[in-house]
Amino acid sequence: DRSPSRGLGDVYKRQARKTIIAGTKSQKTSLVVRFPNGETFAELKASETFALVIREIGFDLVAGLGLTVNKEPLVSRLPSEKYNDVAIDGYFVKTHSSTQAKKRILEDISRSLGCDLSVKIIS
Repeated sequence: DRSPSRGLGDVYKRQARKTIIAGTKSQKTSLVVRFPNGETFAELKASETFALVIREIGFDLVAGLGLTVNKEPLVSRLPSEKYNDVAIDGYFVKTHSSTQAKKRILEDISRSLGCDLSVKIIS
């Protein structure tokens, strides 16, 4: 009472069909960061603004906070082996995060160091 063996083609035909819908990417956004003295940073890419603001605050001050991105130091002398970072003045700023996450990190830095930054996301 055995059923005849089937070829792989029959197995594939019996599998449920799945439709893969292409994901939509979120709208490109960038950051505008204003210091209390009026100095403003607003590059085309949020990652560039993020790195320049951290440079302006001071790499060593920011590194001293011990913040991490994807389990790696936010500011380091070594590039990431896995993620994007921006090389600037001999430091590497980890930028592999959403614009919203970059905004939160800058707000955390601002609170911790008393920078009083205004950080906004723009489309």
